[in-house]
Amino acid sequence: NKIFLQEELTRIWESTGTTVFYITHDIAEAIRLGTRIAVMSRGPGSIVVKEFAIDIPRPRMGTETEFYEMETAIEGLIRHEVQAKRDR
Repeated sequence: NKIFLQEELTRIWESTGTTVFYITHDIAEAIRLGTRIAVMSRGPGSIVVKEFAIDIPRPRMGTETEFYEMETAIEGLIRHEVQAKRDR
């Protein structure tokens, strides 16, 4: 179950304090698990388009206003990046 794995990853991270580099295409999952999110450009030779610091207290349920605002901002950035690549 995805939620169980997310909880387990969070538990391990909190107990060890080690850095975890996690790649996902799920924006909500990235916000729920992360402390920073790097949005990458599309295609080969990807670069970081923008980084977001996540200051939302844990546990993050996805119902917080800050969660929604961050999810909306990241989704908008991704849409813009995809459209810019299409227009080339």
